[in-house]
Amino acid sequence: MLLYAVILVQLYLAFDEVRSMWVDDYNDGTGNSMHTLSTNAIGAISTLLTAVFRVRLRHIQHSLSRLERSLQAKGDGGECVGVVTSGHWSIEYRTRVWLALAVILFGYLKYRLLMEDDGKDVSTSVIVAMLNTVSIAGNYYVTLVFVDHVFFAKRVLYKLNVQIMDTLSSISKSFLPGFSVSTARLAYLDICDVCTTLTGAFQTQLFINIVGNVFGVTFMMLSAFNTLMSNGASTIQITLYFLYESLIRMLQMYFVIDACHTTVEQANSINITFQKKISEYNHVNFTKKKVQLFILEMLDHKIEFVIYGFICLDFEMFVAIMGTIATYFLILVQLGSSPEDLVNALNTTTTITPNASTQH
Repeated sequence: MLLYAVILVQLYLAFDEVRSMWVDDYNDGTGNSMHTLSTNAIGAISTLLTAVFRVRLRHIQHSLSRLERSLQAKGDGGECVGVVTSGHWSIEYRTRVWLALAVILFGYLKYRLLMEDDGKDVSTSVIVAMLNTVSIAGNYYVTLVFVDHVFFAKRVLYKLNVQIMDTLSSISKSFLPGFSVSTARLAYLDICDVCTTLTGAFQTQLFINIVGNVFGVTFMMLSAFNTLMSNGASTIQITLYFLYESLIRMLQMYFVIDACHTTVEQANSINITFQKKISEYNHVNFTKKKVQLFILEMLDHKIEFVIYGFICLDFEMFVAIMGTIATYFLILVQLGSSPEDLVNALNTTTTITPNASTQH
């Protein structure tokens, strides 16, 4: 029910922005209105799709939990002990703390922006700031849900890799009791299917958030630049708000790509582990053949996070996004130069050129 309440707030803000664009006669805030409208619309769509896919996400959690329990390392006393003692809880703790701090600071800066920019009374500014904070919190929540599930898959892959390393380190035995190449193969393929299902459930949310963040970061940086270049008296709070929102949007994309990249690296380490240990099984031809077939199968079934079949969530894409934002920002800054500045620059050039020609 909480997610649907967030969706209602996001839809209300989007429709209220559309109404204000139609009712207001001036067009000075068209860019800001489009930014606010797109942010709330993207947040509503992302939160709604996440709420729709909650059943699928629950199946993903059950599958990963089942695999995690089956990959518990055996201790000396025979009991199961976790390979990563506090990974799941530490990840959840960090993401929730980051979300709380980001939302609180966003709400404060939004309130200060409304008080300085619009000159509204305190109660109206508080209500508007709270609604916008709830809207942006829903957007961040969708990102953190995806990151949590990806880190869950990464932790299961880590436990699988540790189990394989412990098993293959025993030369006297081909495999420990209850664990074999077939067990590792089935666990890896299950994790691969889970990652594919997870990407399919979040691909629309990730795509529209990436597009919205490219537009949002560019607009916020341009707004911060224009505010600093203006002759206004008190613009510190407004500039901090613009810079903070652009930073949060960039961190939002970075967290998603970092989680996907490190999970793919963890999956690739399983292949490397088998390749390092395969030389120790020259005397066991059957086991060596099964390991070789598993390595080839992992090459055909790579764990990847690709949305819509052409956008790979890795650091190469993150660098390309940052380059695109920088290019758009520089172009918009140049296009936003006032005609007076261009005329002054042209006059300066024309006055210097005759003087240089007379000297020759």
